[in-house]
Amino acid sequence: MPLALMADDSLSPNLVPPLKKKMKIPTIVIDPGHGGQDHGATSSSGILEKKVCLDIANRTTELLKQMGFEVVMTRTDDQFIPLGDRVKFCEQHQGDLFVSIHANAAPNKKATGFETFVLSPNKEAKGIEKYGGFFTYLSLNSRGKKSLKLAKLVQAEMLKSTGSENRGIKMAKFRVLHQKRVPAVLVETGFLSNKEEASNLNSPEYCDRIASALAKSVRRYCRF
Repeated sequence: MPLALMADDSLSPNLVPPLKKKMKIPTIVIDPGHGGQDHGATSSSGILEKKVCLDIANRTTELLKQMGFEVVMTRTDDQFIPLGDRVKFCEQHQGDLFVSIHANAAPNKKATGFETFVLSPNKEAKGIEKYGGFFTYLSLNSRGKKSLKLAKLVQAEMLKSTGSENRGIKMAKFRVLHQKRVPAVLVETGFLSNKEEASNLNSPEYCDRIASALAKSVRRYCRF
């Protein structure tokens, strides 16, 4: 069994293996989507994506700090940050990983689940399986392959923590994923257009579970 899969799932900082003293402490950039006048998706009951994103981001940041990571957030309150500035923020803070947090919406109110995006090497935005599997993997550069590795960990941990539908890893040309030197993923945590899932995303307990999944996936990635 790979060492990464044997790691203790506990989030207690006392049970997390300490980072080596001579190792550079990884800096994780957490990007709460939307903000300010950009509300993002809105549920039928008025739950705003921008608030859900910031809530989950705050919880994830706290867990990662407990684990010993350096963590910075592209926004810490309800302000609008242009997409290009979010990319520059990661560069300026010398981030080692970039995780953008979002909530989904769809015309089909029955749609549920989570999905993780990585930067597409092509023009279209499709699921990994629609690109031809191994060919797609070979077409990615080193940063792209690392992003895909992180995305796989996010999907696995989200499934364990939430039990929601796994919608898979997808590729897209989202602006915030255009990082020059670090792995980057965008996580759609659930659908605000679905009444039950919107209620979950408005629940502190459920948001804690999502934050736990994101923090664990980052920890597992950095222990590879």
